[in-house]
Amino acid sequence: MADDKGGSGGSGWGVLEIGLVVLLIMGVLNQFSGKGSSSDNMTSGDSSAAGLSQVQPITEDPQARCGLSLTRPVDGTKVNVPIVLEGTVGSCNWRATESTALYAQVIDTNGKSLTEYLAVPPSAAVTADAVEIPFSERIALLSIPKTSKGYLILVPAIPPDSSTSLSLRIPVTFVR
Repeated sequence: MADDKGGSGGSGWGVLEIGLVVLLIMGVLNQFSGKGSSSDNMTSGDSSAAGLSQVQPITEDPQARCGLSLTRPVDGTKVNVPIVLEGTVGSCNWRATESTALYAQVIDTNGKSLTEYLAVPPSAAVTADAVEIPFSERIALLSIPKTSKGYLILVPAIPPDSSTSLSLRIPVTFVR
């Protein structure tokens, strides 16, 4: 009986075929559930949510902002040109050198650079015992933005460590 190759009524599907079908079904179900969750994230009532979905984790990560206190501009602020950049750096991820508090660049929502990367100088002397180093800079744009929104990109003067690069994108709206 063990050698019976004839039709004894059993299924022709082996373990491999059943495993493939199970994997296929799991993949299809995962695909459907993935599409539902991503569209839920995009319907936050803000028409720019799709554009901001890539930068939200960066701007909302408390570790990314540790050591940076930005007073102007704040997220989503309407800005005039030149853009006034003010705040303090001093610890964690945002430490200043004697000549540079941080680096800044302005781009539009299409990623077009509206400024070069600028070295923003500290507005007070950087000493070994200084906890907070203030900075204040007026940033002029090289061209008129073609979009109404953009980002102020900030980069620490001293990287937190050699294995990570840190940048912070602050969403802004250009006043026309």
